[in-house]
Amino acid sequence: MKTKFTIFLVALFCSVVSFAQTFTSGGINYTVTSPTTVKVSTHTSFTGAAVIPATVMNGATNYSVTSIGDNAFQYRAGLTSVSIPNSVTSIGLFAFGDCTGLTSVTIPSSVTSIGLFAFNYCTGLTSVSIPNSVTVIDQFVFAGCSSLTSITIPNTITTIGYGAFSNCSGLTTINIPNSVTFIDGSAFQNCTGLTSVTVNWATPLDITNIFPVFSGVMVSEVILRVPSGTIPLYAAAPVWQNFLITSLGTEELKKELKIKFSPNPVTSSITFSQAISSLEIYDISGKKMKFFGNTSTTFNVETLEKGMYLLKGKTADGKNITEKMIKK
Repeated sequence: MKTKFTIFLVALFCSVVSFAQTFTSGGINYTVTSPTTVKVSTHTSFTGAAVIPATVMNGATNYSVTSIGDNAFQYRAGLTSVSIPNSVTSIGLFAFGDCTGLTSVTIPSSVTSIGLFAFNYCTGLTSVSIPNSVTVIDQFVFAGCSSLTSITIPNTITTIGYGAFSNCSGLTTINIPNSVTFIDGSAFQNCTGLTSVTVNWATPLDITNIFPVFSGVMVSEVILRVPSGTIPLYAAAPVWQNFLITSLGTEELKKELKIKFSPNPVTSSITFSQAISSLEIYDISGKKMKFFGNTSTTFNVETLEKGMYLLKGKTADGKNITEKMIKK
């Protein structure tokens, strides 16, 4: 019995050793994870483009490359681009963290999970598309990607994690699909380049958090595009009500104009810098409080109660305006 147990332990040890085997092929390091699979493992140096194959030979065995391991290319500033095959299903923690020279990456539809900090502080990364196979953008995945100007979020994403896009100061536009049901704190913190956010929920998503989702962003100067007919709902919703809200289509949005008016706060009348042909005033609950249909530059709001209001109107030359007003 003792002999059989010893043989079993030896066999188990050999199996573990076999699976832990590492080797290098084509300048890329691998670790064996099963008799038929490997993961891309840690590199102490790497320069240029990393072209990861779907399969790799080592001795007589042809392995399938199924994952990019934790810290695989972390701190490899010389890495400029990476090609990930359709055999890969997961990208590990810090896999490309601080790869400051990385400018482009294509994530295939085979990938279902992207680990925490996977691309954080890849300051040279300008754009990235997340495949439909992914459902969660985890914590700090793209944090500090300061050159990132656009991001495609598929309608399979349900969660945007804590700090996921924090400090992406070059990010100008975001389109958040209605599949997203939770956005954690600081998700877009210090995204100071934001000019527009498009959301697709018929009912505003509650994003109140002790760590504000848009902390450090001047949201009062950011256009929030919402579904048609939902402006009053967003005008009354915490956080969202602080944006410049519009439900305009793409072509109409080009006509959006930020018109100056004063005073603000106001006690009796407001005066615009140019003629307004129509003006609607909503309270924070979304109720329409006033409508002016005659072209003018001055409008009397003396009868309104104290509080914050949303102004939505059109200039005499056909441009649309959306502004916030405080009545005192």
